[in-house]
Amino acid sequence: MPYPQFDRSLLKPKPLAERAHDMTREEMISPDAPCAFTHPTIDLLADRLRAAKAANAARLMMIGAHVIKTGCSRIVIEMLKRGELSLIAMNGACAIHDYELARIGATTESVARYISEGPVRPVGGDRL
Repeated sequence: MPYPQFDRSLLKPKPLAERAHDMTREEMISPDAPCAFTHPTIDLLADRLRAAKAANAARLMMIGAHVIKTGCSRIVIEMLKRGELSLIAMNGACAIHDYELARIGATTESVARYISEGPVRPVGGDRL
């Protein structure tokens, strides 16, 4: 059974600055803020990063978009500046959130809000 064709003519693109966003630059976490994250192995990770730095070994961080869209960019940048990380690998969504924060000071458009505003209909079908 073929899937119904999506009718792209029903899309209503908005300029980036006109979109509603769920996170702004003011909500970014300061590297000096107390850490609210806890995990049983966080101290082990910190020890291993320090040991790798002392041995002049690579310290890589692989991240997904949530690191950026939850306001942790400044922490990652500070880790790079201090030499605690030597490389960051990220997916495309990270670059998009970083770009939006730099360009307009906000990111994380509300997908749920825009989907609920509809109408989005497949060709010859009912509302999705």
